[in-house]
Amino acid sequence: MQFHWKDRAIWRDILALPPQVMLSRLAKRAGFKAKRKKLEVESQSSPLENILERQKLSANLDQQILTFLSEKYLTADGDFLGSGWQNQFVGSSSMGFLGSSPTNDQKFKPYIQWQKDVKSGFFWDIERLSSEQLGIGLNAKGADVKVPWEFARMHQFVKIALSNKEEGPEILKNRLLDDFMSANPVGRGVHWMNAMEVAIRAINLMVSFDLMGNADTKVSAAIQTHIAFVFNHLERKDGLGNNHYLANLVGLLFGLVYYPKWEDLQEKKSYIISEFSAELQKQFYQEGGNFEGSTYYHALSTELAILGTSCLLRLKHKSTKTVGEITYKALHFLKVVAKSNHELPQIGDNDSGRILPLSPYGSWATPE
Repeated sequence: MQFHWKDRAIWRDILALPPQVMLSRLAKRAGFKAKRKKLEVESQSSPLENILERQKLSANLDQQILTFLSEKYLTADGDFLGSGWQNQFVGSSSMGFLGSSPTNDQKFKPYIQWQKDVKSGFFWDIERLSSEQLGIGLNAKGADVKVPWEFARMHQFVKIALSNKEEGPEILKNRLLDDFMSANPVGRGVHWMNAMEVAIRAINLMVSFDLMGNADTKVSAAIQTHIAFVFNHLERKDGLGNNHYLANLVGLLFGLVYYPKWEDLQEKKSYIISEFSAELQKQFYQEGGNFEGSTYYHALSTELAILGTSCLLRLKHKSTKTVGEITYKALHFLKVVAKSNHELPQIGDNDSGRILPLSPYGSWATPE
């Protein structure tokens, strides 16, 4: 973006910031931006480490509910952000991914309508750059970019992995993930608009394929493409905290845990961990409150803090104690403000965001 000296809005923005931050932003506006060495995807992808035990994780979950959800997800059905069960398969909703393998002429045709908001029926444009997508939907009545984002966060992968369905791993790897990567070239469409969405998707992919234990070179290449994108598009705002940047860093921490042999990423380990620690100290107050001023964004950032702390424990890093104390206070704050039924009061903004939801929402209801 070019700096225009007569733009009053820019000057108001700059002068409202602390001096150090003001100078940094002024330099960026003028085109002087410190270049950080990019993270490259390996030509020979490192293998994904397996650290979780599926049976232990799924032992306390209702397998009947997980089986029901898995059967829905495996046929490209989704119920996201109040949409109700909607099918996003291109073609017959009854076939989905449980049908036969695609023929050669079908190989590069997407199965899933990844660019569609099933609630409004609006489609974003896969032919256009991701940086142009937000403007496309702003003028469309009822369009909500969070709906396709929610579908592509791959939360459903974890449910399928925990359901113990025999066909799950094969379908996730050779149909759903293949379909996403083929239908969503990096930098185009709605799913590469910001690094937070990419980081959440990467986390869910890493955990899912860890649980199933069948991540081959192709899967690792797809995941590493996500991790590299996050590092190369960090959503850092000088002097200001934001949950997007926190999510970026947690995605990278998961990468450090799951890819210990990826040398280029491991070289950036100190930077990633120091940024995560600094960001937690910036975003959470001494009593455990969060700068967002929202109970539900507090919950989202606390989930990120918990996941990041678990990564530091796995990495056996010296900052674990400091980060752990912040995380404990943040979690305690949530327990204090929660209602007697364990739900949070609605204070501030709420976009229903989650990072790694292992358990299904709600309870199993019978016809009676």
